[in-house]
Amino acid sequence: MNADLQAVLFDMDGTILAPEEHSSLLEFKARWGLPADQLVVPNLSRLPQAAYQGFIELESSLAQHSVLRPGVPELLRRLTSRGIKTALVTNNSTDSAVPSPRCTVSGST
Repeated sequence: MNADLQAVLFDMDGTILAPEEHSSLLEFKARWGLPADQLVVPNLSRLPQAAYQGFIELESSLAQHSVLRPGVPELLRRLTSRGIKTALVTNNSTDSAVPSPRCTVSGST
């Protein structure tokens, strides 16, 4: 079965990255009247511009303070060495999902 494996997709938050405490996200939702169990992005269009800007800043801060989960670099190296393509999927904005140099796993790091 592994011989047929061509690619692996990973979710960013909670799978690849261990995000910092999300109490700030819950505070954001409460401030702007969003239920704790709802995603923010689908609701941004009905919120004021200040909420959008605040969310972008919050998302950026959470991304900067997240760390790779244990074993992730090794797993990505093993997949890459076997020619298996990897991709990152997320509900986050592009700016917070673009890898920073400290999170990039490749042969040059």
